Parts: sequence; structure tokens; C-alpha cells
Amino acid sequence: MSADTLLLAVAIALSPTGVLACVLLLTTERGTAKAWAFATGWVVAIAAVGALTLAADSMVDSTSDATSTGSAWISVGLGAVLVVAALRRRVRTGGGAEEPSWMGRLDRMPVLVALGFGVFMPPYVVAAAAANSIVKASGSGSATTTAVCVVVVVASLGVLAPCVVAVTAPQSDRWISAWRAWLLRNWTGVLFWLLVVVGSWLVLKGAYELIS
Repeated sequence: MSADTLLLAVAIALSPTGVLACVLLLTTERGTAKAWAFATGWVVAIAAVGALTLAADSMVDSTSDATSTGSAWISVGLGAVLVVAALRRRVRTGGGAEEPSWMGRLDRMPVLVALGFGVFMPPYVVAAAAANSIVKASGSGSATTTAVCVVVVVASLGVLAPCVVAVTAPQSDRWISAWRAWLLRNWTGVLFWLLVVVGSWLVLKGAYELIS
């Protein structure tokens, strides 16, 4: 598995919207059940992307020039989408903290809806970039399967960690409260820089592959 793929998986795990949603759910009524449902939906969504990656890998010749060129253009396109999304959000919010539109609905959110919410929340553009990286670097079938499994696990750590802390740590309420306060203050800035850094990297990597 390439370092590029692993870094994209880490970027998914650090997505502040997913971590914030999970932490906020933990502070609501029946919070532990809802947070675990959210995390389960997130894992299912990333696993579904992984399954599609395996299907695409079986149909694509990763050694062909056309595949290599197409992969590079996909990287450029996905990176541009991330950078534009970051800049549009920054212009709209003026760089200040912004309350997510879904925050006010968490208290009344049933467990089953939290599961669907988890399916909706992963950063699918970054997940698509990770899938593109896996297909481009495809080796044996077992190597691709291993890469997909690693991405699913790593990309899910950000939402699983608060859930695990909530049920295992002796002072979990204090930890969750601290994370909640920090994320509410900083999630917009973290998201902006995450999108800009990952997007710029994808654009530069794709451009280099096109001209090399």
C-alpha cells in the first residue's frame, strides 16, 4: 500500500465534521447508542467505497498508459473540488466559527437515523481519491484487498475513538466535554486547512503524473 493512500485514509479519519458529530451525539440522550450507530454507518459507508474500489480494480488494467493518465486527471479533478469547496466555505463564513446546520437536530435524532447520518457524513471526495490511489497502485489481488482493509480501518478511527473512550475511560465525560469544546471552536479552521492541503496535494500529484 502506498504512503499516498495511507495519508488519504488519515485525512478521512481527521475529518472534523465526522468527529464533531460523533462527540456531540455522545452528549445527547441515549448518546452512546447513537454515537455507535453513527460510527457504524460511517464504517459501512467507507467499506462500501472499498468494495467499489475492489470491483473497479478487477476491471482496470493499472499498467496501461490510458489508466495512468485517467488516474492523474481524476486526482487533479478531485483535488480542485476540495480546494474550491474550502475557499467557498471560507468566503461564506469569513473564517469564523460556524454552527453546523445539523447540530440542533442531534438531541431528537433516533438511533436508526444516527446510523443513516453516519452513512451520509464521510468525505466522499477524499474517499474517492483514496480509491483512485489504490487502483493506480494495484498489484496482486491480495495486496489490493489489504490496502482497502487498511483504509477502512484507518479512516474509521476518528469516529470510533470517541465511542471507545466513552465506554472504557474512567473519566470519559471530561474527555468528551474537552473534545466537544475544542471542536466547536476550531472545526471550521481544521476543515479548511484539511481540504486545502489534501486538495493541493492531489492537484500537484496529478499534474506531476501528467507531465512526467
